[in-house]
Amino acid sequence: MTPALARAVYLDNNASTPLDDRVLTAMLEVYGSGAANAASAHEPGRRASARVEEARERVAALIGSRPREIFFTSGATEANNLAVKGFMWGGGGEHHHHVVTASTEHPAVLEAVHALDHSRFQVSILPVLPTGQPDLRALERLVRPGQTALVSVMAVNNETGVQTPVAEVAEIAHRAGAVYHCDATQWLAWGGIDVEELGIDMLSMSGHKLHGPQGIGALFISRRLASDVVPLLSGGGHERGLRSGTLNTAGCVGLGVAAGLADEEGPQAARRIGELRDRLEATLKHELQGIAINGGEARRAPGTSNVRFAYGDGEAMVALLPDVAVSTGSACTSLVPHPSHVLTAMGLSDKEAAASLRISLSRHTTSEEVAYAAGRIVAAAKSVAERWGVESGPEGGST
Repeated sequence: MTPALARAVYLDNNASTPLDDRVLTAMLEVYGSGAANAASAHEPGRRASARVEEARERVAALIGSRPREIFFTSGATEANNLAVKGFMWGGGGEHHHHVVTASTEHPAVLEAVHALDHSRFQVSILPVLPTGQPDLRALERLVRPGQTALVSVMAVNNETGVQTPVAEVAEIAHRAGAVYHCDATQWLAWGGIDVEELGIDMLSMSGHKLHGPQGIGALFISRRLASDVVPLLSGGGHERGLRSGTLNTAGCVGLGVAAGLADEEGPQAARRIGELRDRLEATLKHELQGIAINGGEARRAPGTSNVRFAYGDGEAMVALLPDVAVSTGSACTSLVPHPSHVLTAMGLSDKEAAASLRISLSRHTTSEEVAYAAGRIVAAAKSVAERWGVESGPEGGST
């Protein structure tokens, strides 16, 4: 029998990571320093502005960009919309009217693309392989030299953790004369990258996916595109005219601290968490029949496991796990009663997609939590299997 823990185990970190105590401390210092608007010219305003610019430098350092290429937003959803719509409505779509995005993108990208005026713009949806990776041969066929303005393909899938060969996607996009936008929201908790080296022209991120605060994010826009993106919000012309609205100073500071911690601690944590994730999957496969890992044949981010069971359904298992927080897919679509678009795009049936659980670890996850969660998930799976009238253990069948 699995020994109880003092508190519930949180394994839904792809939905939101816990706020790091050091991030909270930095934010509380801002909240305790008095009222100030970072756009104000007086001394308190200048102090707030200095803190924002220090945070901008830390975010830029995480991705190898210049600070002036970082624009703060309310999160990755806004950043994705600004990248897609702002670029296509601006200089990017002035002459080239074609956009390519992948079938497994986050709704913030897919819906932004589909919201474009299709009497003016054309959209192609890139299929993925059964592994969940984008079909690069299909991408080469879809891009249209002289016509494709934008290719938007995420770095790490938020449901499966499958990684995209980012540099290869960027190269294909650039050969066609297109700009490459990358939603890196699920990537950056595990360490920094170099946007120049990888060929990324625009990059989206969100604070609450790398142990920072909710309600803050950023969009990197290469200086080469400075005049090609138009604002979505009208107002006071903040963020050099691209994103109006009084800056969330404490949120910016929190994102900056979180970015620095991800850069310093992410790579080492990735190795440890990858081992825990593999141990969890091995336990489930040993204790249960018919276990499959969606995207398991591809290179994945270390903290994500999307497990498919041969019986039952994910929603029933979530209901049986009040002390272990897991999910059936993206938190942004979990209340929508239809199968995961990510899993069905990979070739899974509706039934197979509905029988899948997303288990996502963070840099804060412990081995004790993983061991406890594994035992509880096994028990829940066996309980659901009994309702289906099947044997679920190592000696039993799975149909």
